[in-house]
Amino acid sequence: MQVLLSDIQTHHPPLPGTTLHRHKLRTLLNSDEIVLFLRNWSLFTTSKWTVPRVLATYIFLYCLPDPVPNLEPDSRTTNMKTRTATRRFCSLSAFGLLLLTIASGTSLASKWPGIIRQLERADRAVRKKQLPIAYNNYAMEFFNEKDDYKSAEKYLGKAIQIADMESNLKIYRPRMARVLYTHAASMFYDRKGNDHLHHEARRLAERATTYNKKLVQAHVLIGDIAYDNQDLQGAKVAWLRAKSYAPGDSDIADKLRQLDQEKSVEQSFKRESHAFFDVRYQKGIDSQSAVDLRRILEAARKEVGRDLRYFPQHKLVVLVYSQKGFQTVRSGRMSAWCIAYYDGKIRLPIPSSPAELAQLKPTLFHEYTHALTHDLSRGRCPRWLNEGLAEYEESKIRRPQIDLLRTAARMRRLIPLEELDAAFKGSDSSRAVLAYQQACSMVAWLDEKHGLGSIAHVFDRLTQGTSFEVAFRNEFEIDLAQFEIEWLDWLPTHLKK
Repeated sequence: MQVLLSDIQTHHPPLPGTTLHRHKLRTLLNSDEIVLFLRNWSLFTTSKWTVPRVLATYIFLYCLPDPVPNLEPDSRTTNMKTRTATRRFCSLSAFGLLLLTIASGTSLASKWPGIIRQLERADRAVRKKQLPIAYNNYAMEFFNEKDDYKSAEKYLGKAIQIADMESNLKIYRPRMARVLYTHAASMFYDRKGNDHLHHEARRLAERATTYNKKLVQAHVLIGDIAYDNQDLQGAKVAWLRAKSYAPGDSDIADKLRQLDQEKSVEQSFKRESHAFFDVRYQKGIDSQSAVDLRRILEAARKEVGRDLRYFPQHKLVVLVYSQKGFQTVRSGRMSAWCIAYYDGKIRLPIPSSPAELAQLKPTLFHEYTHALTHDLSRGRCPRWLNEGLAEYEESKIRRPQIDLLRTAARMRRLIPLEELDAAFKGSDSSRAVLAYQQACSMVAWLDEKHGLGSIAHVFDRLTQGTSFEVAFRNEFEIDLAQFEIEWLDWLPTHLKK
């Protein structure tokens, strides 16, 4: 919060030193400033820095230097007594406030409106200097403690209206940009929202750049929103602007490199939009395949949504490539044996044979499960549970392969849970396949013992900032180590099915 000692104290010119009239001692803190300090002491006690600030005030007041030495002895003695009394009064007041703050432990956030009303009635000089600070601090209460972005925007707007140009440029306008960006990001990355919220997120991010055109994160977010809605040109413009302000940012460079790679393939895609899917595919796919794709996606939405108790209201982009186009887009990002993937959009190749067409439904169920998992957990789901859920939903369409799992269990070469995430990323394809089969069986255990809906509850806890280990333990009343032990005891029964 932007409350400083200087903001409360300096309403008069600084002490001129020995040029003062010899009979008119001017102290650093005069009686008018004492009143102003006591009137506004609560400005110090509204943040996590309450105790240090009040303590600093106490030390500051108590340690003020003695009056200037070039006064006549009698005048100096008299005025020194006055100065000492004043200093002790202020220091004891500050110390009392410190004790009161420690004893009460309460925030004065609820008193900000009253503080603001007092400052609005103050004289112009005080109002001009301190009212923007009060508005700012009230805004930060909403922003930091309540996630109330609209109220934070409202009071920061008031601060901007009355603050001087220097304060606006250095403090309030950049802070408004940060609030608007955070509001936009919360809307966009909360995938449970609908398309309207994503449009509103873009509007807020664009507003943020009007307050601080160099806020790189806002430009990146504008590009992310455009990219997720398959507006590749809009994404490129936003990311290039972000790059101009952060030329050394490797993440932005990677986004632009990936975008150019995809754009060369996807610029000729045809679009077939549905209520909850934005399907785009290369020319050459027959109309019957497009219909089959739509029916499979609608079935996945219904069945997987029922299991996880979630039916997204925003459109999911599905991109269908030729075999060659898919290899181009997949290159450098996914393993060569990957037949489809989800990265915010479902990407898969056009089936080129009856056998591949038969695999289309389980593949789409698998990738659609990834989409829901990402939405529900906001990308915080561990890899083993993410892949396990997708494999488990896929297993409802076709019989799962468990040959490697059976062999590993018999030879006691199962992958420890703490190493499971890494196994999906390695170059050893056999170990990766075992990881998929093992994760699927773990989700089967969770479903049998607790139901898939309980996993959605874990995701809810993750979005509230809880770690996965704590969220898992709170939901299932066992920790991950005990879960692994119980799963191992149950596994032989599963392998007999």
